[in-house]
Amino acid sequence: MVMNQALFHFYEALNDFLPKTRSDTTFDYTFEGNPSVKHLIEALGIPHTEVHRILVNGNPVDFTYLVQNGDQVGVYPISLNSNTQAPDAPELPKGEVGFVVDNKMIFRMSSWHKLPARKIVSCSLVIVAC
Repeated sequence: MVMNQALFHFYEALNDFLPKTRSDTTFDYTFEGNPSVKHLIEALGIPHTEVHRILVNGNPVDFTYLVQNGDQVGVYPISLNSNTQAPDAPELPKGEVGFVVDNKMIFRMSSWHKLPARKIVSCSLVIVAC
């Protein structure tokens, strides 16, 4: 199998998953064939669920992109207070954060907080502020 190389750069909080030698810098990564960018990101120790935006050679791609020899890959985190927002990335909400939960999750959350579920919500869907 042919060995290929790509340049990777991970931004902000994603560096927490990398060894110091690869943190806050652009580095070469050698790989076989043409795996997906998701596979390589995870092989480098970054959970794909922490990734907001991926640029390859300056163009946005999704996790299914097959990395080619010589590609330059920039990987940006999910972050509400980003100092290094990926170019052309949709702006993430500022200020109060929320998420949507269903009834099953509401009952689970009520047990975490030792509250009766009926006091948390009286409808089938709710947006919970954090």
